[in-house]
Amino acid sequence: EKKEATMDDMMNMDVGLDPEETKVVEACVVMVEACMAVLKASVRVIAAKLRDQAAAPTDQQPLPYETLAQASKVFTRGAEDLGALCVLDQSQCKPTAGVVLGGLEQACKAIAEIGGSKEGVEEHVKNAEEALGKAKAAKGVL
Repeated sequence: EKKEATMDDMMNMDVGLDPEETKVVEACVVMVEACMAVLKASVRVIAAKLRDQAAAPTDQQPLPYETLAQASKVFTRGAEDLGALCVLDQSQCKPTAGVVLGGLEQACKAIAEIGGSKEGVEEHVKNAEEALGKAKAAKGVL
């Protein structure tokens, strides 16, 4: 008689990885960290813009915000997929990382556009761009 696996069984499963597989997992973790860094930067840039708009409303078009929202959705879902794929099916990591990278690139452009030349925002834009650079390097490992 077959016994169904419980959550404890799955959590205690041996998922030993060889060194090459470990490199893929590490690259995926770098990509996920880059996604989180870009999200953090985008929140900080938007918060700075909102503080400014409260003081002096602007007529900025919603397009960069929409682009950022869409790009964030793409790379966030991709990051979730990478988390599973790096253990379950590493052959799918590279194409998924490409999707994540595309979303991160769009998000960084939107963050820079939203931030404009506002003082104090440059650091957040730079952080997002640095995270994008790390994600590109990580994708190269895959």
